Amino acid sequence: MGITKEYKKYAYLQPNKIAIKENNRVLTFKEWFESVCKVANWLNEKESQNKTIAIVLENSMEFLQLFAGAAMAGWVCVPLDIKWKQDELKERIAISNPAMIVTERYKVNDLLDEEGRVIEIDEWKRMIENYLPAYAPVKDVQHAPFYMGFTSGSTGKAKAFLRAQQSWVHSFDCNIHDFHMKKEDSILIAGTLVHSLFLYGAISALYVGQTVHIMKKFIPDQVLDKLETEHISVMYTVPTMLESLYK
Repeated sequence: MGITKEYKKYAYLQPNKIAIKENNRVLTFKEWFESVCKVANWLNEKESQNKTIAIVLENSMEFLQLFAGAAMAGWVCVPLDIKWKQDELKERIAISNPAMIVTERYKVNDLLDEEGRVIEIDEWKRMIENYLPAYAPVKDVQHAPFYMGFTSGSTGKAKAFLRAQQSWVHSFDCNIHDFHMKKEDSILIAGTLVHSLFLYGAISALYVGQTVHIMKKFIPDQVLDKLETEHISVMYTVPTMLESLYK
């Protein structure tokens, strides 16, 4: 099974534990499981050849719901950076060829060429409420690709990479055995989910049954405050962020 296989268990064993906290918004593990099932059921009814969905979103619960729901449905999710300009988005959309693009409202004008496959996030939130949270897992997703990211290769042109679910599941196990992470840990994601380190950290926490804290953007004072008030035991970060925190 894939990266979402533990969600049903946690919805039963720790339904009221907080799965995700985003400022004043919270989702329990029961609510998280049901929300991911809704996304999977929405995608399962779509007739798509390549089963690929792109997202142009800020850090949010919806970002994670779409990513995890796509994985549960056996789709590939392509997170696109909200900071990219129109031509950068266009290049990566041409490479990934998604069936749908879910975006923040203020980015719609950068996606006018993609009319017909663009869904604005508020419209998507209204739409997804019509779906039942029934669990209908797709078989054999573990070896299927589920995540497409991009590197700027030596030429400066965007190059896509794909990851299979099993590769991340193996790494989640390493978090427990090598880094001694426990279900009781509180995880802080200091960076943007469009970068694979931070997305991995959030999805890993949800797989292990930990509470994950996400922030709209990296603001050093807010991070320091969160570390204290939320009793954070694990933080995903990069050296430049640590430098800002030390200052």
